[in-house]
Amino acid sequence: MKNFANRRGLVRGFTLIELLVVIAIIGILAALLFPVFARAKAAAQSATSLSNVRQLVMASLLYAESSDDRLPLVTEGPLATGRVGGYTMVLEFGQGGAGRFDPAQGSLYPYVKSGGIYGSAADPTARESKQSFAINGCLAEFPPQRGLLSMRALTTTEEPSRQFMFGEELCGREGTNDGFFHPLYDELATWHNNRNAMAFVDGHAKLTLVEGRYSEVVDASDTPCWPNDPW
Repeated sequence: MKNFANRRGLVRGFTLIELLVVIAIIGILAALLFPVFARAKAAAQSATSLSNVRQLVMASLLYAESSDDRLPLVTEGPLATGRVGGYTMVLEFGQGGAGRFDPAQGSLYPYVKSGGIYGSAADPTARESKQSFAINGCLAEFPPQRGLLSMRALTTTEEPSRQFMFGEELCGREGTNDGFFHPLYDELATWHNNRNAMAFVDGHAKLTLVEGRYSEVVDASDTPCWPNDPW
């Protein structure tokens, strides 16, 4: 048997100091690269979310073109569960959290033919709930009928470039509970560096800063679109 001890001059292992130096270098590189990867992932999520919400709005505008300039009917609240006729189907209303949805049973689905665009890439509950975006209640007829709401004609929107149509809704720490954003009580998510992926009546989409700007973002005016709670 060969005596490998005689080959110490040819093969030498790492010393403990050298090994610690290598581990330290790897740790430093990881610390430098992880934030880069995190920012890249966040940017990709934002881009996907913006693409999804814009497709949702463009589909809604196509629907309106063939429906006297009106968006599809909208279900809201606990009465939305299992109700037919809304732009999406609410299978289960979320009590303080995300609901469960089947967009394929909604009236808007033939214009999109993809359930994936109803979800935000940044919504941690989208995989289970199947929906993240909620339609702005400011676009509903006022006072609305509870349960199944009619939407007003889009031509009555005074600021289409400022009035959002769909945005990411936050219920507790989860996504939308019914796909309807109540202008007086509901909350917009800030999953994109304190911004919300939303699309507007004129069809454009952008990451919008919402904190402290609810009147400007939701109502698109200094005057609340809903002067009081109709329910």
